[in-house]
Amino acid sequence: MKFDDLAVPMDVTASIADQYMTWSAIASVGVVSRTNVGRLWNSEAVNSNARLGTAMCDAAMPDLAVFPFGATPFFCWYITAEGAVVEKQVSVGRRGITFEKA
Repeated sequence: MKFDDLAVPMDVTASIADQYMTWSAIASVGVVSRTNVGRLWNSEAVNSNARLGTAMCDAAMPDLAVFPFGATPFFCWYITAEGAVVEKQVSVGRRGITFEKA
């Protein structure tokens, strides 16, 4: 399967019974997009009382790439209104992107 011209491996199963065919396709990797990660992180920062303009993610994050499910090598961070730095690691799973405590 392709996602914006990026090959995304899938485990596909199919069966035929009577006049019906059923199938399922389950991704075996996750897709990381710099734009989507940035939007999700900005939303988390705003909801966590971050100082305006302090939410950032690793500059080395690719525009679009596939990664095995789990933690990626990328981090995002922001500064709270009280001045504390919050840093979390970007993870990818079957349900999308999450941010885990570093």
